[in-house]
Amino acid sequence: MKRNTIKSYVIPLFLSFLSIIVLLIPGTATANAAATKVDTFDFGPKNDLKFNWNKSLTSLSQLTTNNSSIKKGTINKVGPNTSSAILGKWYLAWNKGDLKTGDHLKINYKNMGTFQGKAIDLDLDLSTFTTGDNKYDAFNEIIIDGKSYKNFIWFYPNSSILDGFTYNGFGISGGTFNFKYTSDGTAVDLGSSAYITAASLNGRNATAVNGSAFLHQEFVGYEKMGSNPYYVTKNTALGEYTNPITKSGTVVGGIASTDANFVDAVGDPGYTKGAVTYKVVGKNPKFTIGTTAFNQWITFGTTPIWNTNPEKPTKQVFNKPGTDAAANNIDKTMIAKGSDVYYHINQKFGALGTAADNLTKYSSFTITDTFDNTKMDFKSGRLLLKNGSTFTVADAAGTIKVSGNKVTYTASSGFLNNNSTYGKTYVLELYMKAKTDASLIAKNTATTNFNNRYPQDTNTVENYFPKTPTKKVTQDGKDVNGRNRGQKGSSTAPLKTGSVVEYTVNYPFHKKGTDTNSDHYKSLKINDPLDSRLRYETGSAKIIDNSTKQDITDQGTMKYDEATKTLSWEASAAWLAATPLDGRSIDLVFKAKLPSTDQFDIKNKATVTVDGFQESTNEVINGVDYYLPNLVIPKTGNTHLIKLSLISVMGLIFSALVFVIGKQKNKVK
Repeated sequence: MKRNTIKSYVIPLFLSFLSIIVLLIPGTATANAAATKVDTFDFGPKNDLKFNWNKSLTSLSQLTTNNSSIKKGTINKVGPNTSSAILGKWYLAWNKGDLKTGDHLKINYKNMGTFQGKAIDLDLDLSTFTTGDNKYDAFNEIIIDGKSYKNFIWFYPNSSILDGFTYNGFGISGGTFNFKYTSDGTAVDLGSSAYITAASLNGRNATAVNGSAFLHQEFVGYEKMGSNPYYVTKNTALGEYTNPITKSGTVVGGIASTDANFVDAVGDPGYTKGAVTYKVVGKNPKFTIGTTAFNQWITFGTTPIWNTNPEKPTKQVFNKPGTDAAANNIDKTMIAKGSDVYYHINQKFGALGTAADNLTKYSSFTITDTFDNTKMDFKSGRLLLKNGSTFTVADAAGTIKVSGNKVTYTASSGFLNNNSTYGKTYVLELYMKAKTDASLIAKNTATTNFNNRYPQDTNTVENYFPKTPTKKVTQDGKDVNGRNRGQKGSSTAPLKTGSVVEYTVNYPFHKKGTDTNSDHYKSLKINDPLDSRLRYETGSAKIIDNSTKQDITDQGTMKYDEATKTLSWEASAAWLAATPLDGRSIDLVFKAKLPSTDQFDIKNKATVTVDGFQESTNEVINGVDYYLPNLVIPKTGNTHLIKLSLISVMGLIFSALVFVIGKQKNKVK
């Protein structure tokens, strides 16, 4: 490759190996005579073949050749027109004409990647050279033992395959990629699920070949491209043509009409305009790599020309902000009404680079969270990046909007255009507050969307709310709640001093599928603190299961604390484990004696604590007053009894008067 104003030394040519499911790429066919065009912002599956940045070339002994006239070593001196940047690099060099078409230059990359997760090596065999013609003389030269060499390949010492190497002084070669498993050295069969992408195929600064204007510059061909599909972007800067040097075989490469403003940098939206992806099959795929200029930098990677399908997002819910500790995870549990809730939507961004997921940055990213606004109130949100055990704000310029029961986060352009954004997992934390009257099940699901064309739903999280118990007070089977200070004979008149009332605490169980998805309670306790003026009727308390009408008091422990005047019943673990959440209810029923003196505002309220969440009943109230009952005369229709009674009373009065008068006379005498 020739130098230009965009690159500091040579224009890179990227070859990437990736595996995808062909049917997911629009227009794919089992045989193609021409490239299929795809959108660079589309998505496809991950590649089974992955290169890494391991130092896989660590010794000069890994560079070998069958031609004894080819020299090998470290560049210690360069010619006057050659950049000193290549000093210290390793080389394979030869005199003009010494490298023959049938010679082989081999590079052994050890533990340089994986195929389907298994470690692999690569023996890259370069052969079928076109060299020795004056048209390919280069201005770069290295000095070996005082002699100038312009035909050479140089490598980065202690490098990865991703660092690549540079041709100098010849036009094309064949490259056979012999992948082997690191464990046993057996050949890797790529089957039909591997793809190779050649990128940065430049077409500017056309060069004359054989005296005629040649409009192509860098190109790549695959030996089986006639029977396997290959892809370019819809806005491609490449063309398809016959190999301009060998005059046979189809290649894909740059053309002179390439956009002059083309930015040849990974991550730029136009980078994939200069890329082609080939589907390769079987073992040891072979490519033609060429240029009509005199030098060319080659590197290999595993990133496709489209975006790799992002990982599926996940949803969590916590009771504290800025944490993802398991102890604070409250998914599928009961929460208190009015409590704070923090939803987390986790999404990993694809890594950017030649051994990553994407060659271009995302054009957009949104998260839409659908919450139950009948049970939750949205408060605020923020995008976070986790660093160890702490979280930091990642996109302060991102926007969050609420409409109805949907919260939408939209990433800022600055966030998306920053290379350091990629390859990391982000958390959208949404702070919400449960309503004080929340009931049933509060479910929450979110959807992430990259480039406005790859939506993915998270899992669903859910929370349940405590049930509300109720309290009633009766006397002789009648509701007497509120009989306190009213007028005698009214519905609010106080009760009689010293009389007995019956209290009932009712607790309705959850019902699986309606207001919970749990199977059983872990704990249940009823507490009823009595007014100090009440006297608990010992032994009157019992627990009734309303679904069976059975007394189940012995399925727990009933206690009465005289010091605090508190009656309590706690269900046994065994009974709870055997009792399904089927919507049944239980009653705590007991009797208490009212004060024997006039008293008012005797209040009573109980609590029920289930799985650590306490809910109070309504309050009942009574008063008592001491009074004589009205005299009631039976109506029989006969007045003889009345007359007799009156005569008897009058007789008694008369007798008393006679006795008193007689006493007075005796005193006078």
